[in-house]
Amino acid sequence: MTIKSTMTAKTLTAIERLTGVKLTLGKLLWAIRQADALSQVAFACKLNVSKQHLCDIEHQRKMLSPKLAASYAELLGYSREQFIRLAVQDQLDRLGRDELNVQVEIETTTPPLFSHKATDILTKTHKVSIAEDHRH
Repeated sequence: MTIKSTMTAKTLTAIERLTGVKLTLGKLLWAIRQADALSQVAFACKLNVSKQHLCDIEHQRKMLSPKLAASYAELLGYSREQFIRLAVQDQLDRLGRDELNVQVEIETTTPPLFSHKATDILTKTHKVSIAEDHRH
């Protein structure tokens, strides 16, 4: 079973302290795969990539674009913001973060998924469906 929650900077720091290594998107994907007890082949199929490509991502030989990282987060049910942050941080680290002295933080500016009006419509639709089910 996988626990899917939003990771905070504090959580990421704690993970890095426990493991003794810097968390990268590749290492996070590896950890998710291990937690779900999936083989590289099964996880690669889930991400629609080859086993070798997944291996390259897990070992930081290949970097993911922020856009692809976001799609993987949605596919796996994890925080888009943290996957994007790790993808951007990985790219900066590859360029030499120590020289740039940059740490990436993500702040979302996306509006809520549903407005109150949309939520009301969904609720009314749901109530109608329930009422129709009781007639049978």
